[in-house]
Amino acid sequence: MKYILSLFFSFSLLFIFSQSNYSTAIGIKGGYPSYGSLNIKHRLNSIQAIEGSIGGSAIGNGIILEGLYEFNSPLKEKGLEWYYGGGLILGFIKTAEGSNFEENNYLLSGIKSVIGIEYTFKDFPLNIAIDTGPVLVITPSFSFTWAGALSIRYCIFN
Repeated sequence: MKYILSLFFSFSLLFIFSQSNYSTAIGIKGGYPSYGSLNIKHRLNSIQAIEGSIGGSAIGNGIILEGLYEFNSPLKEKGLEWYYGGGLILGFIKTAEGSNFEENNYLLSGIKSVIGIEYTFKDFPLNIAIDTGPVLVITPSFSFTWAGALSIRYCIFN
């Protein structure tokens, strides 16, 4: 019974403090080139935001850091926005290659741009976003790839 009351109280607080325009949102982000990332998005003002992620690599065993600067624009539906922006990715990757499965460590770096759409629920402090965009990989070898991700974040309001 204690657990049910605690859960009810927690959700009640979430509904009381919910609004539609958050200042910071914290959650998880999954996609390519990183998956299972911890993610944070902080609004600098009503239009500009910074987003950061740290998590596992879909390319090999390792970790990827991502930093993005984004511009948000509201759509007709309240709570729905589209955004675009860009930033940098930096990864530390270990792969096993060849017939002897030799381990290779390398630094992954690149430039990423995104375009996406996000929805912040009116009565619940939850934000869901999906984005996609090109990635220009600089190291370990110069290449071009396409990325995409889904984010689910808890909103913190002013």
